[in-house]
Amino acid sequence: MSIPQTIEFDTRKAKRFHIVCFDLETSGLDLDDHEVIQIGAIKVNESLNRHVIKSFEMKVRMENPERASPSALKVNRYDLEVWAKEAVSKQEAAIAFAEWIVDGSDHVKFAGHNLAGFDWPRICRMFERADTKIMQVRRPRKNQEPEGEDDKGEFIKQAMIPGSGYHSLLDTGPMAAMLQLAVGQQELGSLSLRPLARYCGFIHDDDQAHEALYDCMTT
Repeated sequence: MSIPQTIEFDTRKAKRFHIVCFDLETSGLDLDDHEVIQIGAIKVNESLNRHVIKSFEMKVRMENPERASPSALKVNRYDLEVWAKEAVSKQEAAIAFAEWIVDGSDHVKFAGHNLAGFDWPRICRMFERADTKIMQVRRPRKNQEPEGEDDKGEFIKQAMIPGSGYHSLLDTGPMAAMLQLAVGQQELGSLSLRPLARYCGFIHDDDQAHEALYDCMTT
């Protein structure tokens, strides 16, 4: 049985604002049956000056490999020998990712391609199953009742992950949809990351696509 873990950081005097762009590879597309098998992430300044402050990559061990989709594992370059050597448990991955997010940052926003529809619900589900939370300590907004306040009523503790209602999500998926409307489907192709990157002039190597860290670097 996993031990519940809570990692929190205080945004009340935030000075270091960062964007965490992350990408997940999974054992299939079903939220309930399939699992996260790889996490890739980079942290950049909120000014988006392209300077990568640090990166994160971790392979995650499947708890139910019999449920995995063979086609998904093939697309995501799953190698049984590599995962046997490098993968960690779901809780180890959740704790390591949470600590990486918090380290060196006072406030973060999350970014990704199709983040709201795919990666965000899956990272929240993984954290839930791993009994791990990232809690944000922040000042209450005007006319907002504090929850978990101190003696002076100065703070709110709000779950960032898991927490499907977290507001600071930057998703390039809807941007791709708007671009497709503007230039036409024939010009852009699908709304996936590869054609979007190529249209915008970025190299997205087919031989590295669906590697979590490579995809979030492209995003």
